[in-house]
Parts: sequence; structure tokens; C-alpha cells
Amino acid sequence: TRPGGGYDRGAWGQEQALCASSFLFNVLSEKGGWYAENRRRFVNCELYRNRALAVPRVRFERDGFHSYADVIVAAAPNARRAREEYRVSDDALLAALRDRVRLVMAVADDLGHEKLVLGAFGCGVFGWEAAAVAEAFRAELARGTHAAREVTFAIPRGRADENLEVFEHALATFPDPNPAPYVTRAERAAWDRFAARAASLRDEAETLREYTMQLWQVCHANIELRQTRVTTWLTVVATVFLPLDLVTGWYGMNFPNMLAPGVPWGYPAVASAAALLALGGLWYCRCRGLLEVVPEKRKKYIEKQ
Repeated sequence: TRPGGGYDRGAWGQEQALCASSFLFNVLSEKGGWYAENRRRFVNCELYRNRALAVPRVRFERDGFHSYADVIVAAAPNARRAREEYRVSDDALLAALRDRVRLVMAVADDLGHEKLVLGAFGCGVFGWEAAAVAEAFRAELARGTHAAREVTFAIPRGRADENLEVFEHALATFPDPNPAPYVTRAERAAWDRFAARAASLRDEAETLREYTMQLWQVCHANIELRQTRVTTWLTVVATVFLPLDLVTGWYGMNFPNMLAPGVPWGYPAVASAAALLALGGLWYCRCRGLLEVVPEKRKKYIEKQ
């Protein structure tokens, strides 16, 4: 509704950025009558008309370099005011947006350009959602009837909006519509926090699993130690009493002419021999380490665990 979108009053947006880098505002400021028509608020319920300006060979400068490009100036329907002041339905707004996009592409076709630079049409103060605008451009370009062969959407990555991400998502499967739902920054941040928390819980679970395995190994080692003690003492008992059982069984057969069955020193001699055999068995077990309460190797293993 104003030349350069209020560039002379300090406003800033897509159109104002173009004016700041070129002589576009000098040309648009001479078209006051054209903008006055759009300022007639009662005209078409803030949807404006299908009108556009084609400004040829505008000089752009940046970092000491300059180039020339044709600029198409067209106003997107003012969705915010149309809804608030005239209660225009969403279907009517979308139809007006599609017509305006088709007009811009038709002007580009008349100019014969195969390379276009487009923006987030109406996604600023006019209140359009980036998803609706991106879908309108996708549907129009997917028709394949235009002269343009290379289209660039020059959309900055903003902190307060997600216009760039929305356009990237909508055009990711061009020319087909993207069936996947768009995930906002807040949703992505929430998912990242969830993934980080899940990874932390996984690490904690892994630590607990390893600790549980260590406890199981210690418990299993203690059980083995008890079993070893029982086996050790059974071995000691068998080692000590097996020779005594042999002597008892031998003399229990009562064969004639056995050694010292009828002499006075026979019983003490056999008892002494049995005692020597028992002491010998204990000495043997002692040398083999069977009388230790905790075997040295097993003790070192327990301390290591």
C-alpha cells in the first residue's frame, strides 16, 4: 500500500531489504497513484486487486559488486485485516492467494525469465502462514506450464519465525506435496530433550546392569567358596579315616595267624599305627593346603571382585 512497504519510514522486511540494496525505491516512489488504489480499504475487503508492477533492470549493489534484475511488485492479500475487519473466510483468502501467485508467475512468463527469486509472500505483517504460501507456490510451479526453470526462495532464517524451515519442508518432495507433517522448532527441541534423557537413562541402566552382574559374580563366588569348604573338609575326613577303615576292616576279618592278635602289646601297637596314619593324613592335607579356611587363590579372587 506504500512505495517500498514503508521503507522511507524505517520499516524493514523483504521488500525493504530490496530497496536498501538497490535503486528500487526511487522508481516505486514515483508510482503513488498505483499504491493509492490499494490503500482504498473498502476495495475488495483488503484482498487488493490482481495488479502488479514490472520494474526492469533494477541495479543492485552489495560489497562493491553490482548487477541488474527485473523486479515484479505485487501485493499479497492482507489476510490479517481481511479476517479481522471483513470476516473473510479462509477459502476466499486461499483463493485470492492462489490467484495472486498465478499473476506473479504470469508476469514472469511474459518477461521471459527462466530464473526467478521469490520470497515468503505475505508472511510478515499481512499475517499469512508460511505453510499456506509455500503450498500455493508449490502447486503453481508443479503445473509445469511456466517459463521458469530455476526458482530460488530467498528466505532468511529468522529467530522469531520458521518461514525458511516451513518452505524447505513443503518443497522437499517437489513437485509432489510432502505427506509428512511439519515438526516445529519447539517440537524438535522437545524431542531432542527426550532423546537426551532417554540416552541418559539408557546409560544409567547399563551401569546398573554392570553393577548387578558384578554383584552376581561376587555372590556366585561366595557360593563356590562355601562349596569348596565343604568339599575340602570332606576330603580331609576321607583322607584321615580311610586308612583307619582299612585297618579296622582288615582286623575285622579274624583270620588265623594275623599280626599280634593275642600278644599284650598288640592293641597298643595297632592303636599307635592308626594314630600315626591319622597324623600322616593330617600332615598330608596340611601340605596340600586343604586345611586352610580360605584357599589363597580363592581369597585373592574374592578381594579382586
